[in-house]
Amino acid sequence: MGAVPLPRSIARINRDATNHVLGPLARLAPGFGVVEHRGRRTGQVYRTPVNLFRTPDGYLIALTYGVGDWVRNVVAAGECVVETGGRRRHMVDARLVHDEDRREVPRILRVVGALGNVSDFVHLRFDERERRRMRMTRVPSWIPLFNALVKPLMALGIPMGPDVLLTVRGRKSGLPRSTPVAVAEISGRRWLLSPFGETEWAKNVRAAGRATLTSGGRREEVAARELDRDERVAFYRDVLEPYLATDGVAKWIVRNVDRIPPDPVVAAAESGPVFELRSA
Repeated sequence: MGAVPLPRSIARINRDATNHVLGPLARLAPGFGVVEHRGRRTGQVYRTPVNLFRTPDGYLIALTYGVGDWVRNVVAAGECVVETGGRRRHMVDARLVHDEDRREVPRILRVVGALGNVSDFVHLRFDERERRRMRMTRVPSWIPLFNALVKPLMALGIPMGPDVLLTVRGRKSGLPRSTPVAVAEISGRRWLLSPFGETEWAKNVRAAGRATLTSGGRREEVAARELDRDERVAFYRDVLEPYLATDGVAKWIVRNVDRIPPDPVVAAAESGPVFELRSA
């Protein structure tokens, strides 16, 4: 068993007094949340403020005060509800993790964790329903109108900046389907992002593995390879974020239109598929 980072007396004060004050704030503050759990003996519902971090499939909670009663409740039940950022999410597969290297904690906080001797964590995974909800299409209401206006112009060969006309065969109908998309060319490589989730065009590209790009009257056949979860994290961290640091306009579009968050782990979990394109 790992050493308790802070004295149990402080943990009791935190439970009896501080938690009541911080509870309402923890539901909304970045890096914090509230765990709703049931007592394993009493069956009573409790709410405990925690310090948490996103992982590709859920949350990692730092046990600042060691393994307390609420941790035993959650691990015994195997599930709980986490409220963070104003959202409630059902979590499953609760497990206690001892990690002195703090590998899943953001790098900037590993030193802080080391100073506080925090090496015990609870790992929680999103349940299947929550994962399906997060993968759902989140296309803004104005996108269909925008596409209807620019699609004929692009078909005529009128340039639209980074936007191109993507044509791919429907995975069910077999008929060609066209839609405007933005292709990001960064350091000589081309990337196709579906920021609004599992869109129909993204599902078609995944199934076909290839598509046709039309821009300025020029057509190009491309092969499309979808990135897996770890590759998406690396893409957002090592490719997109450094590029956005040099292009203020692109950064504004990515943050405010595409609504892709700056945290690469969150972006990989919540945004849609990412494809790398190569000439076929």
